Amino acid sequence: MTRRRPSLGMLGVFGRSGDLRALDEAFRAADLHPALVPDAVKLTVLNVLRDAKGEDPAARDYGEAAALLGYCALGCDAFAAANGELAAAAAERRIEAALEAGGGLCSFVMC
Repeated sequence: MTRRRPSLGMLGVFGRSGDLRALDEAFRAADLHPALVPDAVKLTVLNVLRDAKGEDPAARDYGEAAALLGYCALGCDAFAAANGELAAAAAERRIEAALEAGGGLCSFVMC
């Protein structure tokens, strides 16, 4: 079976794939505008999600990935101001656990 790949669209003709639109919405929910995240990063996030969670990640998985990237991109204080102290502490715990596990990119998704 061939693996389904996310699509950026072709010159705006075909539109973005559903998984990229879902990830963009998750970025917005984490208070990180999707335009601030390069498409290459988005495609990498989607591929890592699929490697870790299977071919069809759940909506929750997109949100968790977007929260981690939002935390890293915005910084702790700005992320906490937009998402709350609990969300910032949870993101920080996930990052620390992934670093301690030392399992590469997938550690960040699985923690």
